[in-house]
Amino acid sequence: TLGYTQLPVENSLALFKASRAASLEIISRLSVEQLSNAGVHTESGAYDVRKWLKSYINHPKDHAQQLLAD
Repeated sequence: TLGYTQLPVENSLALFKASRAASLEIISRLSVEQLSNAGVHTESGAYDVRKWLKSYINHPKDHAQQLLAD
């Protein structure tokens, strides 16, 4: 529906790299204590920084698996 297969993959890769670079700037400033900071995610409930990092690490792997399955 969105036409992703017709779009240049380079645009998606550039966006991914920019997003990861921006996130690295934030993550690198966190103290060990801040990894326990938490909030409430509208779909997942209680959500601390450690849980977010685990999800953040696995998210592109999950999308890559989806691409391989297609």
